[in-house]
Amino acid sequence: MSLRLRAWASSDAGKVRRHNQDSFLIDPRLGLFAVADGMGGGSRGEVASALACNAIQEAISELRRDVENMGSHPVDADVERLVLWLEIAVLRGCKEVHDASRALAGESGRMGTTLDVVWAVGDRVLTAHVGDSRIYRVRDGHAERLTEDHTMIQEKINRGLLTPEEALTARGRSVITRALGVQARVQVDLGHHKIVDGDRYLLCSDGLYRDLGPDTFGQILKSTHGATSAEILVSMANAKGGGDNITALVIEAVDEDEESVQPHGFAPHIRTLRACDLFSYCTWNELARVAECCRVKELPPQAWVFKEDQPGRECFIIDKGTVEVIKDGTVRYTLGPGRIFGEMSFIDVPRRTASVRTIVPTRLLMLSRRDFLQLVRSDANLGSKVQWQMLRQLARILRSAK
Repeated sequence: MSLRLRAWASSDAGKVRRHNQDSFLIDPRLGLFAVADGMGGGSRGEVASALACNAIQEAISELRRDVENMGSHPVDADVERLVLWLEIAVLRGCKEVHDASRALAGESGRMGTTLDVVWAVGDRVLTAHVGDSRIYRVRDGHAERLTEDHTMIQEKINRGLLTPEEALTARGRSVITRALGVQARVQVDLGHHKIVDGDRYLLCSDGLYRDLGPDTFGQILKSTHGATSAEILVSMANAKGGGDNITALVIEAVDEDEESVQPHGFAPHIRTLRACDLFSYCTWNELARVAECCRVKELPPQAWVFKEDQPGRECFIIDKGTVEVIKDGTVRYTLGPGRIFGEMSFIDVPRRTASVRTIVPTRLLMLSRRDFLQLVRSDANLGSKVQWQMLRQLARILRSAK
């Protein structure tokens, strides 16, 4: 039996905070998932949490070929290497946040973030933890906490100065002892576990678990679908007062050989959009809105999607099949399911800089510039997430052009 992970997330500013400084990462191609809760004045917390997620994604993506060579059952020596690589990736994120903090506000600048990461490789799940966000594993309806808070309160519990019950109402519960970016390096808690069919993982910021307990997590994740679970948990935390930013990221381990069946009413092609870099930070509801705007285009082998120098007013996401990108008569690279091309037409309406042709029968999701602009104008959160990813893509293009 081969297992794969699928994930959904929901994030909300809550009812007290003006800005949402939480960020999350969902990258099914890398098996990589993360939640970060930023801190800092103004928008610095949001910047810190986003930087941490981006740094982790970039660091792990550089290891993709090495990881693929390990196969579906990493041996103990492989697991040791994976744990080390994950720690290095987190430390890279720590340094990036620290450097950004100093650049924005000098030596006195204060910007940091918590970070919780789940990285699935074969039949193993690796975890990394810094701060007071949490990771839970739900198995057979029982929620087991896999992380220990890095807070002053937890230290008092460990020293026997407070009981867990007293800690629930103790002052200073939000004072954390570790965070990415406060210093150039940070101590990272690392772990690894075997995946079991039916396992669910919950990554969450403190705005979720402060008002909801593990019994609730177990009940909701056992009885509802992943996307619905995340939305319900965030709604329940808001109903309890919503005193802080709230993020819930739900991961499910499923048998890869069984056909995934979406509940009635799910917008089509969400799975493809979720695998696309441009929409990797979007919630399920946001992905559903994007999917509703997409048109499907079926093409036979050796069919031109577009040719170089043609004007472009839409982008394409590969739902099924493979295409090749041709520049000056030479095939530069190929793209498969979940990859996007033509997205620069969202910024301008230039002429295509390359030609794209199908290799095998291919199904594409086509999103027009007009529909995209209407989406981002009507939903500020969706717009900011997508525009941030586009800026990252532009940065990669500029770096490669040097």
